[in-house]
Amino acid sequence: MDMRGELKFFAGVAIGIGIGAATDNLGIGIGIGIAFGAALSQTKNEQKSTKSDSSEEDVVIDLNQMNRRKRKAKNDEEE
Repeated sequence: MDMRGELKFFAGVAIGIGIGAATDNLGIGIGIGIAFGAALSQTKNEQKSTKSDSSEEDVVIDLNQMNRRKRKAKNDEEE
């Protein structure tokens, strides 16, 4: 775990302890804090592949087709 991940983890633990103190149940707060900390410290790996299956142009075409289908379905409902 890198320094930033550790910082996020301890920030999550601090949030959990704060919740525990506010609810007068420090044990549950620490448990929630560890869960928050673990979630916050997770980092996504960058995608290694530079080539995708569909190009940006394909995505735009697909969105246009979806919009046309939605308009057609809406018009069919109104009739």
